[in-house]
Amino acid sequence: MFRTILVPVDVEHKDKMEKAQQVAADLARQYGSKIHIVGVAAFASGKDDYTAKLEYYAGELAERHDMEFVPHAVICHDLGAELVRMLSEQVDELDVDLVVMASHAPGFMDHFFSSNANLLTAHIDRSVLVVR
Repeated sequence: MFRTILVPVDVEHKDKMEKAQQVAADLARQYGSKIHIVGVAAFASGKDDYTAKLEYYAGELAERHDMEFVPHAVICHDLGAELVRMLSEQVDELDVDLVVMASHAPGFMDHFFSSNANLLTAHIDRSVLVVR
């Protein structure tokens, strides 16, 4: 059913994404899917340093779940303004069938500003599974 799964990650907040990664691993195991993790960072982070962190994290996930997590580091100039566009581009470039992403429980400000998960679902034509 799903050939390719994309999981957006933030290497600075790994603990908040464990459930989403477990769901992605379970689905990949069930359907024989390939998992890509995509990390988007601000230009100030430095591409080489961020890429190394993401590759290390992919190795941790591979060991924990006994499967490959293919890392893709994306660098942008304004993370707040470009995150959803960068993720959308990765969805198309990698020909993703499903996006599995972590989300927080909605709070007061979410009534005024959309979450990244909400924005992404509005901008892509693929299935998105939001895991809290």
